Amino acid sequence: MEGDNKTILIIEDEPQQREALQTAFERGGYRVEVAADGDEGLRKVREHMPCVVLLDLLMPVLDGFAFLEALNGDAALKRIPVVVLTNLTEREKTKAAMDPAKDYFFTKTNHTLEDIVGKVKHVCLRGDS
Repeated sequence: MEGDNKTILIIEDEPQQREALQTAFERGGYRVEVAADGDEGLRKVREHMPCVVLLDLLMPVLDGFAFLEALNGDAALKRIPVVVLTNLTEREKTKAAMDPAKDYFFTKTNHTLEDIVGKVKHVCLRGDS
């Protein structure tokens, strides 16, 4: 099943971060679904088949590493690109959980909201999912 090129799923447990991202993408004309943890995120990714998932790694219930493992282990979902947004400094450990052919890594403190929006727009337009 192909993803919807105008729907973005944001999985972020920090309400301010989640709301800032949601507002930025809605202003850009995207439909936005949000989840506060990886478990809720897995349910929503199956339901909405977004063009891209924005994923925090450190979350309650099901963390981002477990989410990536579940997503990449599901034939119907594994082609959906993921943009990891984290403040983790263990970049190599994080990248080991990602698929370099479709996933992207951003350190929250090193990138602006505009950088992230630009990358997501590019991924959705390319139709990676």
